[in-house]
Amino acid sequence: MLDALHKKCQHLEDYLKTQFTDHPAQLNQSWGQHCRDNLWFSLQALAAGGALLIHAFIPCWLQEWGGDQLVALNSRIQEKRMAPRLRTRRHRLVQSVHE
Repeated sequence: MLDALHKKCQHLEDYLKTQFTDHPAQLNQSWGQHCRDNLWFSLQALAAGGALLIHAFIPCWLQEWGGDQLVALNSRIQEKRMAPRLRTRRHRLVQSVHE
């Protein structure tokens, strides 16, 4: 009985570790780096959303800031998404040159 419980706990621990580390590792980040970056993005998105909410009620305020922030955030997210792919392509290119 105790052995079965230990196996279940080990399986859960392995599952959680995988869930918390696989995605950040794909981006060449630790869990902490991934958390920090995404907290920054979420705060920026909340600020932009707040600006758009204010603009909805008072159209003459923050006419472009919220939208500009979202466009800039989207560009940064796309850059971060492409970076691991570019590193992989460069690595393959370097390997093929040296072969």
